[in-house]
Amino acid sequence: MQRRRIKNRAIPSAPTAAGGKNRTQADRNSAEVGSPSPSVPRSQSEPSEKRQRADSDSSSPAGPHFRENTHSNPNHQLESNSHRNVSSESVREHASTNARESYGRSESSNTQRAISRSPKGCQPTDRPGYQSRLRELLLEDAARWKDSGRWEQNIRRWVLEQSQTMDGENFRRISDLDLERMAEAYDRQFFQGLCLPLARSFGLHFRLSSRMTRAGGKTTRQVFRTSTGKDAGTRFEIALSTNLLFQSFRRKGDRTRVCGIECTDRLSAMQRVVEHEMIHLCEMLVWIQSDCSARRFQGIAHRLFQHTEHRHELVTPQERAIREFDIRPGTRVEFEANGMRRCGIVNRITTRATVLVPDLSGPRYNDGHHYAKYYVPIQQLHRLD
Repeated sequence: MQRRRIKNRAIPSAPTAAGGKNRTQADRNSAEVGSPSPSVPRSQSEPSEKRQRADSDSSSPAGPHFRENTHSNPNHQLESNSHRNVSSESVREHASTNARESYGRSESSNTQRAISRSPKGCQPTDRPGYQSRLRELLLEDAARWKDSGRWEQNIRRWVLEQSQTMDGENFRRISDLDLERMAEAYDRQFFQGLCLPLARSFGLHFRLSSRMTRAGGKTTRQVFRTSTGKDAGTRFEIALSTNLLFQSFRRKGDRTRVCGIECTDRLSAMQRVVEHEMIHLCEMLVWIQSDCSARRFQGIAHRLFQHTEHRHELVTPQERAIREFDIRPGTRVEFEANGMRRCGIVNRITTRATVLVPDLSGPRYNDGHHYAKYYVPIQQLHRLD
């Protein structure tokens, strides 16, 4: 779910919580508001930020002022729904930010039992049948989904009741198990338990990302191939941006729109992103290709979840930097690194600011000057007027 576009591209100040020997598995795979990132909190220069850039949205600006002179392909970051080579043996297709079995019609206890019911497994030989039934379900008319608002509220209550990390609707902590539980609840309530078992028959993973700085969510389809080009399997992944989630709804009364729906807390925003990503996953399972700007996707999103847009207005790191620190790309700043005060220009803002400091030993940029590159947390920068 991209910034302003939930696409395949799947919401801190909340990076992944630091680990500890006595912590539970759920704790180790959780994110928390204001918790330090285990690999991020350094202000000194680092050799690279490849992992951060790979996880941030492809449309994120590289900085309007300077670019390092290289001979690399300027189009190395592709759109979410395109294929790109990950290695010589794999291809990825991206898409971003979305069962109803015979659940109890009105009894909340019946609904709880239905949502918590374990789905049946799907064997490779069952895939054509699952795909055919899922295709028919996705294309049914809106009358089938007349109770979708009540189902969403049931899912909301159930996820909070089952979670061991979320402390409320505007939670300050979340684990990847919470994301998986929510997806399973949507699968059984809206998709008759067809989507996730089918995806798991290929391979399915859920994760939280503290480095996605523009996309609210991302659904990935990865096809593995042998050295001779033969299909060696497929794997799906749904990722949720904790960065954007925890930077939004920081003040009482904050509201924002996700998929065209006004959200008043992090849980409702998370639901909209998961709904969006579940539609991407369903389309990938049935039609291989998924594009949230396409008519088919938008029709499904509107019939099932009343989505009117495929964009979000969650707070990005760049917007927070402007709002709270009055810092943006092009701002002259100073900071401390290795015990020395340094001055430079902000060139890019993701989870940290990329600051270019004049340095004759650094690479040459397109303005003709040489710079050293530093990755600095926004709160450690001081604006120079």
